[in-house]
Amino acid sequence: MILRTPDAIKVVREDGSPIDMSQAFTRNILRIIDGLFAYLIGAILIWRSDKQQRLGDSVARTVVVKAR
Repeated sequence: MILRTPDAIKVVREDGSPIDMSQAFTRNILRIIDGLFAYLIGAILIWRSDKQQRLGDSVARTVVVKAR
């Protein structure tokens, strides 16, 4: 198995602007649901989402993007 260093990522609003504290809080609270069954719930939601968002991202209206 070859391990790779992850690329730098950041979380932004769907329009590309920085997130605020309430969005960060929402994302992190909903991580509990995303993490159920060894993150299977989060993975299924990401696979089914057009923007590849987990539940916390969908509710907070955020996306994870590569940082420049």
